Amino acid sequence: MAYQIQKADLDNDGEFIVDFWKRNFPTWPVQKFQWLYRENIYGPADCWLLKETGSRNIVGAQAVFPRLVYCSGKPFLAGTIGDLGVDERHRTLGPALQLQKAAAESCRNGKYAFLYGYPNERSEPVAKRAGFQVVGNSDRMARVFNSGPYLARVIRIPLLPWVAGKIADQAIGILARENRIRTYSEYRSVLLDHTDESFDELWEKARNNYRLIGARNHEFLSWRFVNCPLRKYQIFSLQRISNNSLAGYVVYYQQDGVVQVSDMLGETSNLFAETVLPAFLRFISREECDSASVEFMSPKYLLDCLSSFHFKVRSGNRNIVAFSEQKGEVNQQIFKPENWHFMAADNDG
Repeated sequence: MAYQIQKADLDNDGEFIVDFWKRNFPTWPVQKFQWLYRENIYGPADCWLLKETGSRNIVGAQAVFPRLVYCSGKPFLAGTIGDLGVDERHRTLGPALQLQKAAAESCRNGKYAFLYGYPNERSEPVAKRAGFQVVGNSDRMARVFNSGPYLARVIRIPLLPWVAGKIADQAIGILARENRIRTYSEYRSVLLDHTDESFDELWEKARNNYRLIGARNHEFLSWRFVNCPLRKYQIFSLQRISNNSLAGYVVYYQQDGVVQVSDMLGETSNLFAETVLPAFLRFISREECDSASVEFMSPKYLLDCLSSFHFKVRSGNRNIVAFSEQKGEVNQQIFKPENWHFMAADNDG
């Protein structure tokens, strides 16, 4: 079967792209197209459509979403690959590979300094065939706050898991590191549903602490989380009482009793570990949640930091892949996993 690749015109092809989603990704809301493809603050998405030769019907699609990334303090426009899909009867290596190669070409022609993505197990071999390289494996870490539901999976005696869980949770709470760290009177915890210029000030202070990090200013955070139609995010912030400046923040949402952390940043790594994270953990421990989970690829300090607060590494991690044919500093940095600060905020929605 022969196929042709066509660059999408978002104005004229939007309806057809959404119809394609309805067949292949039925849980995606229609609003995602406007938000992610058209309103991205770094520019509209590039999207390639796969069609059978001689037909107008879309049987596959692949997008690249612009993302401003700082490498050694310098800004570069990167592209996040995502939304790769092919209709079921066309799911062989060839069609998907054609789409991935079209995305890679957008990097070769100079629009993007590099491309990166977070493919699932089925998509990763396609990405590697198209020239992407595996950068490294993400870590998924979780901490349990309510042991009852987990004990109930192995203890079948009625009520016993919940009683045992309450006792265990109270003991763990007493010993928890965040409850042994001194609470500093100069800070206050504030739960926000918006961002403002204080996030810009935090970003300017924090960004040079990282070799490779996506922009996290007020404009980006507002678009990525506050305006996101996919889920309802909350923003935990730790503010200085004296001047309302931010020491750091954690963005999260709750789903099925789990606090899913999507982004976090501190003015310095030390301030985050000793002040922001403990305050956040004390806050969510008072909420009705069973556990907290975070997935990331970052310098080892973050893994060590979370481990010190009783987070445990869980299975289900995925690889981050990248593509670049540029020479120079960007190419030297992006294929070293220890350089990245990657979280859900850097993924395609």
